Amino acid sequence: MVSQRHRLSENAFVGSLIDRRLKIDPLIQAFDHVSLGKETFASILGKVAAEDLECIGFSDGKRSYSLAKELLESGDVDVTFRQYVTEILGEQARWFRAETGFARPERMTLQHGYGMRWSMFLKGFLSGAFEAVSHDKAQITATDDFVRFCFPGRVPR
Repeated sequence: MVSQRHRLSENAFVGSLIDRRLKIDPLIQAFDHVSLGKETFASILGKVAAEDLECIGFSDGKRSYSLAKELLESGDVDVTFRQYVTEILGEQARWFRAETGFARPERMTLQHGYGMRWSMFLKGFLSGAFEAVSHDKAQITATDDFVRFCFPGRVPR
């Protein structure tokens, strides 16, 4: 019944659950999390200067992506930067809704409803995470509602 509700075959549904567990389980102990209501989250963001959020995001992104990649690879799970952003941060952590648009693989648009301060944190986080895998600098645009990440040149793993 659940697979039908998601408009997937039973095999595809079970396969997607297994795939998610393989990617998420190794991260659970290293990245313990707390869920907050939208108002509480916005209140916390409002207490930090916007420029500080980008710096905090940068260092967190670099550290977090490196650790996540190491943990996943130790469990024989290969995860690309794009998968980390869209599947782990987007689908699992629900930081944003990722619109990757397969017609334009060189960019990702990450939509959220948390305002410019969250966008600044995400901009820093993505910059730091990308620096962990590439010497190139990505172009990242931040607005109140979304962050657009454009890969420089070729799409890295």
